[in-house]
Amino acid sequence: MNFARSSNDIKKRGQKGPYTFTSGGKNYPLLKCNVCSESPPIKSNRGIVSELNRISAYLKPKLYYCNNKSCENNTVPIGTKQAYISFGKTKAGATRYQCKKCLGTLSIPLPTQYQHKTHKNPAIFRSLVNKSPLSRLN
Repeated sequence: MNFARSSNDIKKRGQKGPYTFTSGGKNYPLLKCNVCSESPPIKSNRGIVSELNRISAYLKPKLYYCNNKSCENNTVPIGTKQAYISFGKTKAGATRYQCKKCLGTLSIPLPTQYQHKTHKNPAIFRSLVNKSPLSRLN
């Protein structure tokens, strides 16, 4: 009931607020809801943000740079037109780029570069969603 209360509902001096600080043991502070008597643990904003960043790290695109440590473009990510030009494709089909400063080439690996039997993906995903044991997957 008190979830996501507005700043107008904050406890004023002399009034009973929506929550009361309680203890769940030594060094374990809790908030007790004055409406439903639930006692959730207190979480720090810093801890929540770091956990969210850790969990969602796979969603952020990986940046690739020139491999030459002495090159000026070593800190400039691929995709910057002033620093790199498209330089064809690899045998596997990944796009190859050439650095305009050191003329070195590099490529961004494909997500399925090392997966040779991609036609099995739908059956595997279907089995996993239907809670089949891993030992039954072929």
